[in-house]
Amino acid sequence: MHHAREREAAPVTPWICLGALLNAAGWILSALHALNPLGYGVVFVVALAAAWRWPDELGLTTLRRLSLRRLRRRCRRFFPAAFGILAVLALLGGVLHAPNNFDALAYRMPRVLHWLGAEQWHWIHTDFVRLNTRAPGYEWLMAPIMLFLHSHRLVFLIGIISLLLLPGLVFSLFTRLGVARRTAWHWMWLVPTGYSFLAQAGGVGNDILGGMYALAALDLALRARKSQRLRDVFLAVLACGLMTGAKTSNLPLALPCVLALWPCWRVLWQRPVAAAAIGAASLLVSFVPMAALNIRQCGDWSGAKAEDISYSSGDPKILVPGNLLIL
Repeated sequence: MHHAREREAAPVTPWICLGALLNAAGWILSALHALNPLGYGVVFVVALAAAWRWPDELGLTTLRRLSLRRLRRRCRRFFPAAFGILAVLALLGGVLHAPNNFDALAYRMPRVLHWLGAEQWHWIHTDFVRLNTRAPGYEWLMAPIMLFLHSHRLVFLIGIISLLLLPGLVFSLFTRLGVARRTAWHWMWLVPTGYSFLAQAGGVGNDILGGMYALAALDLALRARKSQRLRDVFLAVLACGLMTGAKTSNLPLALPCVLALWPCWRVLWQRPVAAAAIGAASLLVSFVPMAALNIRQCGDWSGAKAEDISYSSGDPKILVPGNLLIL
């Protein structure tokens, strides 16, 4: 049974593929000046065709096998029931209250509105340069929601979906790292209730999205290391790219993912065309496009120069504790 499940796509696959699709679509439609309902309509038609043609590869078959009976049976136990209650409360919080996250209201949502108004990404003329320099991965997910619904109220669903994926990712990752299954079972319900995750689940903060991508990238990398399948390698690289595209400070977390994927180099070496496509797709959904635009607009890949952030000067009193904190 365990080996049969390993051959199936990971349960997080549809969410990773959707995230990659929307990130890539944001940049491509911007380049075509088509960041509008028609452009997204074409993207969704292509996505539906791909879902019909490759349901197994995209993890849709795995998704259909979710059992409500098994879920009800599991929720009779204390730990999953407690997590379920917290998840429902987070959902109610998102439904009943408008978003109030400062970063989202100050620059993430406004920049999306600017882009949708211009039908493309563009450098916004403003003194508040966070509208331009920050990683846009979360914004590319919220853009179609705001475009089609003319509202920001359902953007919180990004956090809810990320929260619901965390228990399975924690269990899978912990067991791949050698943690006993019983121990991992308890921690799979505890880790997602960490303060940042739980507080952001019903809101519009992007830390929970980055955390979910980080866990997925490392778990998929270890999965690919064992299976040596190109599909798993592709998903791991995509998740790693999405992780950096969601939040710039996630960049150091790419190192353990690369180290975990290193034994898969033969899989890529034997398929150079596929390897090139994987690399290009991952770069497109990562922070790289934003870094290139930052270099073009302000001469600094991180955007710190435009924001006049003190650590851009290289002061060790800032750099050393700051980097230690990130690590």
